[in-house]
Amino acid sequence: ITRIGRDAVLYVESLIESIMGGLEGLINILDSDGGFGSLEHQ
Repeated sequence: ITRIGRDAVLYVESLIESIMGGLEGLINILDSDGGFGSLEHQ
């Protein structure tokens, strides 16, 4: 049970890191393109 719990924790941590990295990537893309502001001006 301890082994499975440890693997689950590692999996969740890596999942959170990938999600946070994805969010940062999306934010960077929006910032580089001017974000929603550019859409509002069109």
